[in-house]
This record gives sequence, structure tokens and C-alpha cells, in this order.
Amino acid sequence: MNNNSFAGRVILAVFIVAVFLVAAFPMPRLVAMILPGLAGYLRWSVVSLLEVSVCVLGVMAIARTGMAGALRELRLLRPVHVAALFALIATLPMPITFAMSGPVSDSIDPMRLLFFSGFAPLLEEIVFRGFAFWMLYRWARLPFWPAALLPAVAFGLAHLYQASAPMEALGIFAITAIGSVWFSWLLMRWDNLWVPAFMHMAMNAWWAVFAVDTTALGGWLPTIARGVVILLSIVMTVYRPPLLTPARSAG
Repeated sequence: MNNNSFAGRVILAVFIVAVFLVAAFPMPRLVAMILPGLAGYLRWSVVSLLEVSVCVLGVMAIARTGMAGALRELRLLRPVHVAALFALIATLPMPITFAMSGPVSDSIDPMRLLFFSGFAPLLEEIVFRGFAFWMLYRWARLPFWPAALLPAVAFGLAHLYQASAPMEALGIFAITAIGSVWFSWLLMRWDNLWVPAFMHMAMNAWWAVFAVDTTALGGWLPTIARGVVILLSIVMTVYRPPLLTPARSAG
């Protein structure tokens, strides 16, 4: 798609937003209508894979490329080990803080942990950051804040199902929207979708292992721990140690 002219960028931005909205919101109802017998993790997996598929097709149309090119545009063909190491170090304040306030949960569900800390955050990063933010930022050439705010608002709205009261909903929306902007910033600075993906995975894992809360909100201590993680990740990104700066990969 042409993004050289202002009109071309506007048309492209509208296309990206339309594809993103189709991918992010109608899928659960669509799957429920077509496959009413699906439930639990299987239903969630089908919904998530459809969402990602729509985004990948959108990237293929935008970049006029095939599957490999789409993965490259989504910044998935980047050093995975660097992102994993970065996430492990940057999220250490969470298990340290949580261990001080309580023991490891004695009722960890392996399947829930796999989905909550692996499958779900990766697919969310592909849809909300890799597609929505990155396509608006890189292809439609929006400045960082406009490109980051749309997926941030959508990300916050997507987590409102966890709330049972208005103030709780407001808190969950704020936490998740701020997290979305931060993940977008990490993607922009690292040029690697695996960095926010592994951060998302690690933070979800620590949250589940220590059974901090049933929602994304938590209390004051978890909020402080997440704030320290964000600060540490920013410092590590701006003043990147040699261990986290391997030779740049192609694409």
C-alpha cells in the first residue's frame, strides 16, 4: 500500500485500524456463533489464532509480502535469547517483592499457567503491539503517542471483563493501558517484538506463581513492584549493556 503521500498514510491508517478492530473484538462472538460447542482453553485458542491470522493477513496486504515477510514486519524474526534475558533481569523485582509478602501459590494450574504466561501474552503482543502499534508507527508514520494510544485504549477495554465494580474497572483500565504504552515503547526502542512479549510473559508468570490477584489490578505492593520493573526496563533499554546488544539480525 502507498504510504508516501499524506492521503496515502491516512488511508493506510484507517485500514490498519479497521483490521485491528475486526481482529481484536468480534472474534469471540463469531466463534461462539459458528462453533457453539467449543469451551474453555480450546475456544480461547481458536479465537486468539483467528485474531492473529487476521493481523498477519493485514500485514501481508500492507507490505505486499508473504508469510516470512509478515513475520519480519511484525518484528518476530529478531533475537529471541536477548529478549528472554532482558525480561528475566528486568522483572526480577516482582518475584523478590512477592516472595517477601507471601509464599509461592500451592494451587498452580499448569495449563492455566501455560496459557496465562505463554500463549496469551505472545498473541496479545502480536495483535496489539506488533500489528496495531507497529503498523501505525512504521507504515502509516504516525508519531509514537497517537500510534501507541489506540492499542492502549483497546488493551484497557479488553481487560474490563475482570472488573466487578466501577472503580475496579477504572483501575484495571489504567494499569493495562499504561502497560500497553510501555510495551509499545519497548518495541519501538528494541525493534524486536520478543522484548515486550517476554516481558509480558514473565510478569504474568510471576503474578500467577505467587497468586497475587485474580485481576490485573493487585494492591499497592504489586503496583510498586511493577513500577520498579518499568523503571529498570527503561534504564536497561536506554543504557543497554553489551550482553544485550548482539549483532543486528537481518530484516
